Amino acid sequence: MPLVTPPFAPFEYCLHIPHGPRAVGVARASLHTALTAHELPDLVERAELLASEMLTNAIVHAGGEADLRLKWSAETLRMTVWDSSAARPVSARSRRAARAGEGCTCCGCSPSGATTH
Repeated sequence: MPLVTPPFAPFEYCLHIPHGPRAVGVARASLHTALTAHELPDLVERAELLASEMLTNAIVHAGGEADLRLKWSAETLRMTVWDSSAARPVSARSRRAARAGEGCTCCGCSPSGATTH
């Protein structure tokens, strides 16, 4: 009997990202594969963009390896990036005066397009 996964079944993956020029591209491809395999193609483009931004920041500014965690639950995709730096992140707002549109707010995305903060 074949194993059947119901649509939108919960899942979680963690991908270790090395410090290197191909790392973000490999992470994007892995993310694409996971979301497509779980029948969530509508999330691929937004998820790849967010993951690319978060991972690039982690790799460039922390100067080391990173981890990307994907967690799908309650029709929400959560992506978390950890870097290998022991230093706490410093926001751009604390380094200089805040400018309109500066910074990034990450939120969960669902296939319906709804977001959570």
